[in-house]
Amino acid sequence: MMRDILAFAIFFCSYETLKEKAFEQSQGNKNLPTLIAIGSLTGLLLWVPSYPIDVVKTKMQADDLKNPEFKHTSDAVRKIYRNEKLKGFFKGFTP
Repeated sequence: MMRDILAFAIFFCSYETLKEKAFEQSQGNKNLPTLIAIGSLTGLLLWVPSYPIDVVKTKMQADDLKNPEFKHTSDAVRKIYRNEKLKGFFKGFTP
């Protein structure tokens, strides 16, 4: 839920701001390629800050219930950073 709140707050704010700025310069003349570009950029802005939260959530969900590696969220964050550094939070972000 925390990931979704952060992600969609970023998405809607950046989408509306970029759309407003783009169409302000073109006197409100909306075109499909511009809307696609704005949507793509805001999608990227959505995932960059929320992806690490998703990685932590996924690792905790996949953890062994009988012998868990992570005790709680901050423990998972600490262990991911200790073992993989910052790169560990973006594993799978790029092909």
